[in-house]
Amino acid sequence: VVNTVKRAQLLFAELQKATRVEEQRGKRPPKKLSIRPELILLHSHFRPVEREEKLRRVLAALPPQGRVVISTQVVEAGVDISACTLFTELAPWSSLVQRFGRCNRYGEFTASEARVYWMDLETSGKKNAAAPYDADQLDVARSELKKLKEVGPQALRDHVDQLPLKRKAKLYPYTVEHVLRRPDLLDLFDTTPDLSGNDIDVARYIREGEELDVQVFWRDISEDGPSPLTPAPTRRELCTAPVGKFKSIFLKAPRHYAYLWDPLAEQWFRVHAAQDIYPGQVFLIPADMGGYSADLGWEASLTERVEPMDLTVEDALSQDATGRDLYLTGGWQTVAEHTDEVVREVRIILNALGALLTTEQQEAVLTAARWHDWGKAHEVFQAALTGKHPADRNLSLGEAWAKAPTRDTHYARPAFRHELASALGMVAAGKPDLACYLAAAHHGKVRLAIRSLPDEKRPPEPERRFARGIWDGDPLPVTQLGDGETTPAITIPLSLMELGRSPDGKPSWAERILTLREALGPFRLAYLEMLLRAADMRASAVHSLQEVPNA
Repeated sequence: VVNTVKRAQLLFAELQKATRVEEQRGKRPPKKLSIRPELILLHSHFRPVEREEKLRRVLAALPPQGRVVISTQVVEAGVDISACTLFTELAPWSSLVQRFGRCNRYGEFTASEARVYWMDLETSGKKNAAAPYDADQLDVARSELKKLKEVGPQALRDHVDQLPLKRKAKLYPYTVEHVLRRPDLLDLFDTTPDLSGNDIDVARYIREGEELDVQVFWRDISEDGPSPLTPAPTRRELCTAPVGKFKSIFLKAPRHYAYLWDPLAEQWFRVHAAQDIYPGQVFLIPADMGGYSADLGWEASLTERVEPMDLTVEDALSQDATGRDLYLTGGWQTVAEHTDEVVREVRIILNALGALLTTEQQEAVLTAARWHDWGKAHEVFQAALTGKHPADRNLSLGEAWAKAPTRDTHYARPAFRHELASALGMVAAGKPDLACYLAAAHHGKVRLAIRSLPDEKRPPEPERRFARGIWDGDPLPVTQLGDGETTPAITIPLSLMELGRSPDGKPSWAERILTLREALGPFRLAYLEMLLRAADMRASAVHSLQEVPNA
């Protein structure tokens, strides 16, 4: 077990050379290498599909020739492995305890067979080998290791128990870097992207250390770059890469570049400048750019082509964006037909939950399910549905299309959100605030804030409000919602986006949702939001890529 991915890769390569010595012409292989052990490299910079295969091999029955696993800290927790011999680099005390626990874990070896060796590291001088750890932590761990002849669980516990409290505190240091306060938690509830389309940065709450990661995946693309319709990456494709190495090595190599998705412009743009890169981003790398191998994982200096993952039909979801709706396409369906199915799915979920929700909450979820797609009757949405409407499905009064086999890549108004139109229409129709919120949030793009975004199409009147493709006063027609329920015809009131109360004393959208958040709390509100989202996705999945039967 070593402390860095780079040293793990180098050690793996050296062991590969050592076990191949018998293949070198004119050299007699040493006896100890007459049988080659199985070599497995394990670290966090593999694609999940390769990492899972390596874990399967690590945990499989031991082959006759034996096995050597070269790993980083990923074996410290969650990998149930028992080694006869363990080598570990010097590490913080808590990490060492975890690593020692991977030797003779089940007591299957005798005391004379099970061995642990620790390798010291230089923690002083300009070239500090302590990284990614703090040198002081390694120094104190080294000091205690030198006092030990045994590192079994009982021996370690007995040794620590007799240490003074100050010494224990040095072995198990804890420094509070970031405290998640109530205001921080509440701020995190609103997932509205910033004005550049970027989500809030939560890295400081969920990551440790200074070396943060980006994620990368490989695809075969044309010389002109990836198409805007290039499918989004799947979890199986994504490989983590240290942001510093990605900046300093990969993008500085000759002809190396990557692409980043712009959710506002709904297109990929080519990245070859360090200032465009920061932790948490997801980059598409052309397959012939290299940077990865199934044996070594992510390694910026590799130049061989990377074989992209095969994508199934289920994988082929397009990239999400501010103005896109996943699960929109399918067979022809009206708002009423789709809504009936969503309401049915909601009832199934609520019946399974029993008395978990209050009567008021259940009614709000059902109301939101019935009204959540009213905004699809908006003329911008209807114009985006393309293809020939079925000849025997001419829409009657009050009908509107909810789904179609295909749709335009872009709305006539960039960033258009039908669910915002639904929610604002529901407010105008006098529906409960909770139901209005759930309808607004069911795609995860509109919650607490309503504001316009860059590059939106502006209305011709300079003073007219606009946000997310909705213009103040846009009409929503009478629309059939299924089960005999029909909406009124209204004009959308974007005055709700203003802070403070309206001239007639009615609360703004922000005030309504903040009141809900205080009454229910962010977790209950998010849970109710999830129920509608789950029902909508289940109903949509039924008709994905299928034609709706003729009426």
